[in-house]
Amino acid sequence: MKGLRYSGHVGTYLDAVSHVAVDNQLHGGVPVAEAMHAGRYRSHGIDHVRSLVCRGVLYDVLRSRKVTRLDPGTAVGVADLAAGPEPKPGDVALIRMGWAQLWHESRSYVGDGSGVYGVDLGAAEWLAGHGVAAVGADTVAREHRPPGPGPAPPPIHRLLLHEHGINLIEVRALATLSETLASAGTAEFLFVGAPLNVVGATGAPIRPLAVVSA
Repeated sequence: MKGLRYSGHVGTYLDAVSHVAVDNQLHGGVPVAEAMHAGRYRSHGIDHVRSLVCRGVLYDVLRSRKVTRLDPGTAVGVADLAAGPEPKPGDVALIRMGWAQLWHESRSYVGDGSGVYGVDLGAAEWLAGHGVAAVGADTVAREHRPPGPGPAPPPIHRLLLHEHGINLIEVRALATLSETLASAGTAEFLFVGAPLNVVGATGAPIRPLAVVSA
């Protein structure tokens, strides 16, 4: 019988808390050596992520800024998020920055010397302070990278995953959701999603649904 083989971090996927360790420790001070066994995480893995059935909120940066495209290296900050709904504890916060329109511009899509637009540290701290359960975006890694050579350290991953235990959802398709919510005159919806239950993995594909009241 044939099966599928793929990385846990491919397509639209969710990062488990075990995706980031700092000084050989996971979120909550759990040593990696104790959490991992035979190459799998016995704690903090994707199979420990609960199914998400909760309020979702969309922060459409393009719509709030009244632009069709962000310049490379643009930082999305607190002001961009504060223009949207106030997040509540347990919410899933989704941030649309228009990354999908770069799909046919390979260098821009993966990021080059011109930088990558994404959430800055202040915006991530603002979301964490509101106690959200997960943060998603339409970008590959969500991290803001200013213009310049080489990749930058991932402070947003460290802050949300390691320090606060907040899961991350990446490469979301948010254009249709944006139009639907705008037509309904809201930025809120019911979020439904669960990652594949891959035992001990640091991430897995997720196919979330947004339920919007007519």
